[in-house]
Amino acid sequence: MIVGQRVTSTDPERALFRWWHKTGAMGDVAMSGDAVAAIDHHHAAGKFIKPGESPAVRAALGRPVLTGAPARPVMTDQLAAALHGLRSHGWTQGMFGRRDRCLLVLSHPAGLPYKHLASSTVGEITLVDGVATVTSPTGAWTVTPDDNPILCGSCAVTRWLRIVDLAVTKINTAVIADAIDKSEAVRVESPHLCRSTKTLDEATAEVPVFPPIDHGGRCPSRWYR
Repeated sequence: MIVGQRVTSTDPERALFRWWHKTGAMGDVAMSGDAVAAIDHHHAAGKFIKPGESPAVRAALGRPVLTGAPARPVMTDQLAAALHGLRSHGWTQGMFGRRDRCLLVLSHPAGLPYKHLASSTVGEITLVDGVATVTSPTGAWTVTPDDNPILCGSCAVTRWLRIVDLAVTKINTAVIADAIDKSEAVRVESPHLCRSTKTLDEATAEVPVFPPIDHGGRCPSRWYR
């Protein structure tokens, strides 16, 4: 979301994520807070509900959730539509699609706060019996599986972490591109990756879950061991 651009979305998470991805400002809480305030201003001018008052956005920015606010739903129509629409195959759309799917399920419905999204490492995520859990000194957040592989949050997390693992262990971006380009689209009949026993390299545990990636899908060399 760009300040000064007309706001047409009334979905809080979509407005916030759009701004994050557009500016690459994930991790800058102050900048995000200013952006949400600007988005609220445009929504109010258009007589829309202010996204900044959403429990999801307040939690993402580390702000207290307003008393009496509705509970976060497990799966909304908007989230389901996003998971259906984001690609997990083909270079480079599959790269960013996998990242965004993981980002969506960790923030909603798991509810991982914004500041933890920006700082969590791969080693803080465990996968047991198809349930992905993010654990930090301040708490734990769970991503529950879904019978439909397209909507399965644990599969979305697993699929992205495997790409991060490739970036750490294979070094060559061409290897990552080839793996994603040859992968199949996620369908209802696709296998559940969250049930796999495949493990990640030990070096990957120290890498951020959402490290910086340029528009060409290239990863910083400082990831590599």
